[in-house]
This record gives sequence, C-alpha cells and structure tokens, in this order.
Amino acid sequence: MRSIKIVGATVLALFALSVAASSALANEWVAKEYPVRVTANQKSGEKTKFTVGSNAPVECEKTEYKSAEPEFLTKAGLTILFGPVYSSCVAFGFIGVEITVLKGFLILLTWNGSKLNVALKQSAGTSGGLITIIIKAVGCEITVPTGQEFTEGASAKNIAGGKIEAEFSIKKIKYTSNEKGTGCPKNGEEAVFSGKDVAEGFNSEGAADGIEI
Repeated sequence: MRSIKIVGATVLALFALSVAASSALANEWVAKEYPVRVTANQKSGEKTKFTVGSNAPVECEKTEYKSAEPEFLTKAGLTILFGPVYSSCVAFGFIGVEITVLKGFLILLTWNGSKLNVALKQSAGTSGGLITIIIKAVGCEITVPTGQEFTEGASAKNIAGGKIEAEFSIKKIKYTSNEKGTGCPKNGEEAVFSGKDVAEGFNSEGAADGIEI
C-alpha cells in the first residue's frame, strides 16, 4: 500500500463565503446574534474532489472550514474567510493521503445576487501562496497558484435549521505538474474542484447561532 502526502507550501487555504441576506440587507449574510464563528462541513454523503483531466481525483471523505481572520465575526457583511482541514483522502488511486495547509492561500467567494464568484488570493502579509500536491511514491508534484478568478460554478442557499448550503463545481483551474511517475497529470489538462458544504454559526460559548441568506 503506497502512501502519499499532499502539502500546502506556505499556504493557508481560506474560504470566503458571501451570501445575500433579506431584502433589507441585500447581498449580505446575517446571523441571529454576534459575535459568531462560522463552521462549514462537507455535506453528508458527499466528497470533496480535485480532478485533473481523465486522472483519478484527489478525493476527501472529510472537509471542515472554520472562519478565520477574524475567527469571530461581529456584524453582517459580504464575505467570510475560512481555513480548511481535509482528511481521509485518496489521490490518483493512492491511499493514505496527508494534507497540510499553511498560511498564504486565500479562496474568496463573493455573492453577486444569484451565485458565488470565486477568486484565489494571497493572504495579507504573506508570499508564495500556492498549494502543492506531492505523491511521494511516484515523485509527482502538482501546484495550484493564486491569482485566479472564476465567475461560474458556485452557489449558496438557505436550508433548514439556520444553515447555508454551498455547492462548488469550479472548472478551468490553472496548475503546473512536473509530470513525473505513473498517473501524474500532464500539463494543459482541465482541473476541476467540486464539493458540497453546509455552513452554520456558533456563539463564543459554542451554542448554535443561526445564519441565513
């Protein structure tokens, strides 16, 4: 059984969710009370995937995002930044994947009234923001850089219990590959990120705090 390691080099993959609120607060998300910490978890029965061309995807059974910078939000607004944790992952058919996410890489989602726009940004005060996927067994390395923007493939909606469901199918993600080893993706193929997550709010004592569009 071969092992793999996916390492985020100087990366904090962050995730900013922008949700339209009620007609009185259009294009903002709202919580029932503040301060609030927002946590998004992979929807039950779903998997988070990063797929390049016809290769088997990087596929994670568990994904968790927690609001960061700041951790607790004090008012309604356009965006929320999240730091992710991925676990129970398989990459290109190899098992035993480890994903380490470090500071530098931002994923910014902006609500435009009907869908989410996505941009990969550099965290303030950092440099070299990118995600590097390393498959040690075959020497394969794949890097996804910042500076990319996407206007299609992401959406959000209210669901029961004061929660928000976000769905992603982001296509044409730029990457570079060293093309080493069996199964390592070639350069120039289309990369796609997909997944479904459910976001909910919590107050400073850990009790549920509803959020909505």
